[in-house]
Amino acid sequence: DMPLPTTLVEPPYETITDDELTGTRELVFDTVDNDGQFPSGYTLDTANIIDGNLYKRDVINQTIQLGAVEEWTIINNADEDHNFHIHTNPFELIERNGIAEDPPLWADTVVLPAGGSVKFRSRFLDFTGTYVLHCHILDHEDLGMMQNVEVVA
Repeated sequence: DMPLPTTLVEPPYETITDDELTGTRELVFDTVDNDGQFPSGYTLDTANIIDGNLYKRDVINQTIQLGAVEEWTIINNADEDHNFHIHTNPFELIERNGIAEDPPLWADTVVLPAGGSVKFRSRFLDFTGTYVLHCHILDHEDLGMMQNVEVVA
C-alpha cells in the first residue's frame, strides 16, 4: 500500500516565456494514399509521413542551433491520432487544437489528435548531436513517420 500524494509535484523546469523564443517551426503529420509516389517495394495502401516524406536515415530534417528556444506547431492532417515524441529534449505543451493548456504541461510525448494540432516550446541547451522525432505508434514510425533532428554548436 502507498498513500496518494496530497499536493501536485512542481513542474521540473521553468515556464518558457515569449521573450526567450529564438524561432518557430511547423511540422505536418499525415496518412495518405500510396498512389505510387513512394519508393518501389513500398506496397502498403497508405503511407504515414511527416512534411510529405517518409523517413530517410541519411537526411537531417531539422537543424537547431545549441542554445535555441523554439516554439513548434505540429499539425495532424490524418483522420487518426498520432503520438508525437521527440528524443533528448522535453517540451512544454502550451496548446492543443488552438486551446491553451492551463497550466502548460512538460512532456516528451503527446497525443496529436486527428485533424488537430499541438503547440509546444523547448529549450535546446544541453546536448549536441543527432536524434529523432517520430510517431510513437510503432508501426507508423517503422513505416516512415520519423525525422532526424540535429543540434549543432
